[in-house]
Amino acid sequence: MVDRWWHLCDAGQLKEDDVTKIYVSDLDVDSWFERDRAMVAIVNRETDETLVEWWDEAVQELVDAGFLDVKDLKRTAIKYAIDTGAIRVSK
Repeated sequence: MVDRWWHLCDAGQLKEDDVTKIYVSDLDVDSWFERDRAMVAIVNRETDETLVEWWDEAVQELVDAGFLDVKDLKRTAIKYAIDTGAIRVSK
């Protein structure tokens, strides 16, 4: 299934220290699509730090599985990252 940890970090799994706490209002989504290449990244708008990113096949798998909607990319990418635990938002 697409929502496995290896889409979220190179090591194959996230550790507790790898998870970033942040407010949803601090997040933005950058994306880049060109022919057979794609990138979607969630960034901290205050620091411009990339918190989570997906490339190429991972992006396509997330779109095909319905986790990412290219017409509503910001909301769906942030929701997916929160739902999988890649980002924990502060309340």
